[in-house]
Amino acid sequence: MPVIPEGVYIETVVQSIGTGSTARKQEIRNCYLAKSLDEELVQVQLMDMDDKLLPIFEKVPWADFQRRFKHEPDYFARKKSPLEKKVDQAIAQAEAHVRRQEYNSAEFEYNKALKLDEENVRANFGLGKVYLSTGEMDKAKATFAKLAKIEAVFEVKNKHVFNELGIELRRLGLYDQAIDYYLKALSFAQDDEHLHFNVARAYFEKGDLKNSMLFLGKALTMKPDLTEARKLLQAIEKAGGY
Repeated sequence: MPVIPEGVYIETVVQSIGTGSTARKQEIRNCYLAKSLDEELVQVQLMDMDDKLLPIFEKVPWADFQRRFKHEPDYFARKKSPLEKKVDQAIAQAEAHVRRQEYNSAEFEYNKALKLDEENVRANFGLGKVYLSTGEMDKAKATFAKLAKIEAVFEVKNKHVFNELGIELRRLGLYDQAIDYYLKALSFAQDDEHLHFNVARAYFEKGDLKNSMLFLGKALTMKPDLTEARKLLQAIEKAGGY
């Protein structure tokens, strides 16, 4: 029998609750720390709601262990700290205020989150959008420029922010910041034709037709039928830059 990876395993137990017409079934997920004792037995130790080990052990035959337990290798990585929970709560409240167009309250909650985590992508982006909504363009520019320098923006989980941030930087006329931002993104994904196009567009709007054409050429080499790139090429030709 193989030796199991030591770590957290989940057992889902279905329990019946209530009686008669009120009877219903409920799934309960119990967490255990498991390790192989030998080729036949696995020891599991129950964990409480705070992930502390309880003095409750069970020795489970290998076949039963396979049937009952599921490995959760990233269990602790997915758990949020009390600080992270406070940040998420403040951001959720800010977003609720935004939906009701209560921008002063939203700004307060976003800033509360940023006092706890000054590089939080979601909070910085939300705050920048609030400033756009209230017409405070200088604050919006400063917030988005700051966000463009935060490494976490380039993580997959922040893809929605990544796409929108470049657009906002360009719309605000922050062409140098937009270009630096996209060039940094290209260091992670050099074969992305859309990123090359975005650099080309930022250069074009800045008035730098030479560099715009340079990156546009790369985009079109990767994808000759990229519609947006073809339209930009026409604009550059019309401007006399080709």
